[in-house]
Amino acid sequence: MQPTLKRGPIPIVMAHEAATQNESRQPTPDFNPGFRKTSQRVPTPFRRLNPRMNSGVVIMLVFFLLHASWLVAAPYYEGKMRVTFRDTARGREIPVTIIYPSDGASGNDKPLVGTSTNTIPTVGVVVMGHGFQMPVTAYASFATNICKTFGNYVVVLPETGSSLFPSHAEFAADMVSCAQYMQRENKRPGSIWYGHVANNTIMAGHSMGGGAAFLAAKDVLKNTSLNLTAVIGLAPAETNPSAKAAAASVTVPTLVLAGGKDCVTPLAGTVQPIYDSVAASCKVLALIPGGGHCQFADENSACAFGEFNCRPTISRTAQFDRSFRYINALISGTDSVARAIDDTQIQTTMVFFTGNEITAESLVVCPGDTVRLLAKVPASLSPEHLLWQPGNVKGSTYTVVLRDTALRVTLTNTQCFSQTATSVTVRQHPLPTLAMDPPGDICPEGSLTLRARAEHAARIEWSTGEVGDSIRIAAPG
Repeated sequence: MQPTLKRGPIPIVMAHEAATQNESRQPTPDFNPGFRKTSQRVPTPFRRLNPRMNSGVVIMLVFFLLHASWLVAAPYYEGKMRVTFRDTARGREIPVTIIYPSDGASGNDKPLVGTSTNTIPTVGVVVMGHGFQMPVTAYASFATNICKTFGNYVVVLPETGSSLFPSHAEFAADMVSCAQYMQRENKRPGSIWYGHVANNTIMAGHSMGGGAAFLAAKDVLKNTSLNLTAVIGLAPAETNPSAKAAAASVTVPTLVLAGGKDCVTPLAGTVQPIYDSVAASCKVLALIPGGGHCQFADENSACAFGEFNCRPTISRTAQFDRSFRYINALISGTDSVARAIDDTQIQTTMVFFTGNEITAESLVVCPGDTVRLLAKVPASLSPEHLLWQPGNVKGSTYTVVLRDTALRVTLTNTQCFSQTATSVTVRQHPLPTLAMDPPGDICPEGSLTLRARAEHAARIEWSTGEVGDSIRIAAPG
């Protein structure tokens, strides 16, 4: 006989979820205990040929590169122009060199027009301040890297500030004027930049220009409508007025690079205090062991003379390689900017997720139950930088009602670039399964055992009030 259950108030089983240029010349150590050091390698956008390579190999390699269109390579040509504009508010003429991505057929006076669509992209602006007594031509590699790698940024290099006793304040103001000039050209009919310049500015600089970049950034944030998106300081020097003091007003993502063998702007005495003052919640200081002060730029006799009593122990090419990968990561908006490259030593405020940041009493619940999720993150990560989905909810806690069989919840760290995220899935409890022991009908004065099985259940409660995975039944009903 097959077992049957009589109609009546069958015990209900409920599964409860389980709890589941004052540029001082002091020697600096090549290693600082405040940094972390790894040997993680990150792909580089380009590398230079070894000049000692056999010429026949070079010819063959060039031929191969020209005919292998499938190779990953810098996809843009480079254009260059020199213009002088007037800052009417200050009554000042400002000569600049502008380097930009270009269509190879257009020449140096036309920006990129595209390879097939014939449309000029909208470009952001990187204003690059030069070092003391250094010409803007010393930053050709810096500009080339940005233009050829991205295709949507132009690099503007002010040629002012080249006197023996430059005014740092004036030079910083010139850098701000450069960004404003590009915005005016964006609105001027007839300009080759008309309608093609985004309100997206990065202030960058090397040495004296690096310190001036912080002065300019402060001015932009406090006194202009320019949209400042980042600051880049390459071995920044202290300035007058103080770059360190100005850095306290900088709240946008900031990258500072330093050389381990730099005795012009040494880490401890110059670069570290500027970095420490930056107010941004997203900032990175990368120390390149063996790197020099002048090797953040192309070879230049003026800078080399100032560095005569200290020498880097890595090549300029190697220093460019590391520097450009950090710069490119910052501009791309990826958290690789805060990860060690080769032997680089890192200080950063960025917090990386490991995948274990979301906690809850249980991720398996009954339909209609409310689930409360918590973000387990370092105290340095403000709740305002925690974004939950679905719902665009900010904060360290997230509450949701499960209405479907499953719900994917994502927590994103928006401190810098919204690239670090983790997620969990909240699932519905499967319905309990019942079995009778022994199988069959209940005979008079007989009994049987009902057994319940429920996955993920720490406690099973029956409608009779009994608790456990089984109950004894002596009568139908």
